[in-house]
Amino acid sequence: MNIDQAVEGFLEAQAGDVSVTTRKWYRGRLSAFAVFAGDIPITDVTPIVLRSYRAALVDRGLSPHSVQGHQRALRRFFRRLLTAGAIDANPA
Repeated sequence: MNIDQAVEGFLEAQAGDVSVTTRKWYRGRLSAFAVFAGDIPITDVTPIVLRSYRAALVDRGLSPHSVQGHQRALRRFFRRLLTAGAIDANPA
């Protein structure tokens, strides 16, 4: 499963648990990560990839609050993937 597929599965699983606005918020942050990481399997995401993404967000000039939001979305995303058994370890 690649990152885009994992994001779509995550968003579908959130339906009914969170508001439409919250799902859009997750989509925005997780889609930005998917673009950054490229078309790689979700199991190939490592802490190094996540640190590189954080550095790229900082380099883009995002506020600390915005960077924190991206990180929060990624932590929830990877926690859900771990719980679902899609990954063996949480890189976040």
